[in-house]
Amino acid sequence: MELFQSAWAQGGALGILLLVVVLVCTGRLVPRSVAKAWVDLAKTNAEIHQAAAAAADARADTAVNAMVEQTAAMREMQGVMRTINDRLGTPPVPPPGWMPASAGGP
Repeated sequence: MELFQSAWAQGGALGILLLVVVLVCTGRLVPRSVAKAWVDLAKTNAEIHQAAAAAADARADTAVNAMVEQTAAMREMQGVMRTINDRLGTPPVPPPGWMPASAGGP
């Protein structure tokens, strides 16, 4: 058969894919209006995802800035507490997790 001897038949899946792409691009397989609607939909989705990514980046930056401010405030408070302890002569605050021996600690 002459159909199976043609260049398209020898190209296999790649030939069929190329044929489909050519037919879609020329508007013979899918109307151009439908193809244009698909492209517009893809562009709209890309814009939506870019806006969502920008919003997520802004939220992450806000969270990081809040943590930096909280850490600075804790360090400042630690300095104030040490100054108070030094002036009053009271012992420093024990580290977290420390328990006296009478309570079962080390």
